[in-house]
Amino acid sequence: MRLPGEALLDFEIESLGHGPAASRSRLIQTAWFLPRGLLGSAYWYAVLPLHGIVFKAMLAGIRRAAEALARTDGPGGHLKSGQSWTGQDRSVGGGPEA
Repeated sequence: MRLPGEALLDFEIESLGHGPAASRSRLIQTAWFLPRGLLGSAYWYAVLPLHGIVFKAMLAGIRRAAEALARTDGPGGHLKSGQSWTGQDRSVGGGPEA
């Protein structure tokens, strides 16, 4: 996507517990934007209201997928080799991208 500046969307996961029973985590999503000139600043403030909607929906989707994966994959909800958080097979010859 071409933008009038440099953009970065950062995700950080924090554990909310310790030991084998720790099953809760916090996902922190941070959007960084370094505008290029006046056009970049105008762009950022023009789309700022939309970011709240888009990022909230994105986090809700990630949460739904993580909770579904944890329910179907047992305690810990670990991904199998070659599997994405959506549950799609990312190995060679598998998945919708093949």
